[in-house]
Parts: sequence; structure tokens; C-alpha cells
Amino acid sequence: MLNMIKMDVYRMFRTKSMYVIWIILLASALLTSFLSKIDYDAVNKEWEKQQWKAIRNSFRSRMQIMSILV
Repeated sequence: MLNMIKMDVYRMFRTKSMYVIWIILLASALLTSFLSKIDYDAVNKEWEKQQWKAIRNSFRSRMQIMSILV
């Protein structure tokens, strides 16, 4: 009985359709990774812009306070 199950599993994994499924799975994994990297880079770039704006605004407000005190 175990040999019959092994034979069916072996036969299932050696069919052409299974190779097509593996190729499609690999392509979708690569596409997902690529799109995730693009999204991560875009978010990182936007975060850096916001950080620079915050630093610039903080510097400006400190300079205004300093000019008021002087």
C-alpha cells in the first residue's frame, strides 16, 4: 500500500503540468519580491524627505526663537 502511494506521488511530481506549476510559482515569487523592493524603496525615499522637512522646520523655528530673544 505504501509503495502505491509513493508511486502516485512520484508520478504526480514528474508530470509536465507540475513543472508548469513550479515555473508559475517561481515567477510569482520573483515578481512579488521585485514589487516589494520597489515599494520599500519608495516608502524609504518618502520617509527621508519627511525627515529632512522636519529637521529644516525645527531649525527654522529655533532660528526664529533666537531672533526673538536677541
